[in-house]
Amino acid sequence: MEIFLQIQAGEDAGTTYQMTGVGLSIGRSPENDITLNDMKVSRKHVQIDFDAQGMKVRNLSSKAPMYVNGQECKEAHMQAGSVLKIGNTELVLVLQNSPAVSEPQAVNNVQPQVEEKQKRSPIFYILVLIVIALAYLGLSNEPKKEDPITLRDQEMIQTEIEESKKIAEQLANKRHTSGKETKQYLDAQESYLKGFRDYREGNYPRAITSFEAAIALYPHHPLANEYLVLAKRKLGEEIQFYMQEGNRFFENSQYRKAISSYKTVMVLIKDKNNPNYKAANAKLQQARAIIEGNF
Repeated sequence: MEIFLQIQAGEDAGTTYQMTGVGLSIGRSPENDITLNDMKVSRKHVQIDFDAQGMKVRNLSSKAPMYVNGQECKEAHMQAGSVLKIGNTELVLVLQNSPAVSEPQAVNNVQPQVEEKQKRSPIFYILVLIVIALAYLGLSNEPKKEDPITLRDQEMIQTEIEESKKIAEQLANKRHTSGKETKQYLDAQESYLKGFRDYREGNYPRAITSFEAAIALYPHHPLANEYLVLAKRKLGEEIQFYMQEGNRFFENSQYRKAISSYKTVMVLIKDKNNPNYKAANAKLQQARAIIEGNF
């Protein structure tokens, strides 16, 4: 019997992972075995291991809760059909032989399942057509007329050489005019790759800086422009998450935790004139005043 974790709710819904090892970690950071695109999930949220009683899940986050079958807990054993919820993501433990998987992902000890039916390659159909054509030619009774062989003289050979050189020069000029062989493009590509690594690691402020540097060097860099938009969106979501978290701690009189969340917002924004930076700083000062005054 094979064991699977199927995501049935959240941004990664529809993905299924086969569990083939022990020590499985789940969280928002790419270093986990299963990485979730959920801002309410901690960077390293839960750990799954096997013991004598079965599959055991533990909450590694000190801030974000974990729920098993609707009950908040720090650790629990999961059975077939058990639902694990972290953030907005729900994962179901499934026991079956061949689950359907929508988006395979490569991780250390989980193996996404792929569809067994594969589309035939276009080469297959080309070979079929060739076989049919050969069979038709073999069955034909009409005598075949061989094409006369045309001998090329020195002038024709020279003409072909000149045409080949001309085509090669045109291709070289096209590559050069595209700008992708210039120093500006190569420097822009280096900045883009640096930003992409930061984007994958969740360091959106640094990724934005690198993408903007790439665009300044090569304004029409398609991937730099695309990922700049995505990085700004992700940063906005992260700022909103920590701001809401700080407000929740503040309302529950957990002022030190609220201060930590507001500081995170200010570090992510950095711009002191930003309205969200000012709001986070104001709430931080208010929380400090309450702690110092012991109100």
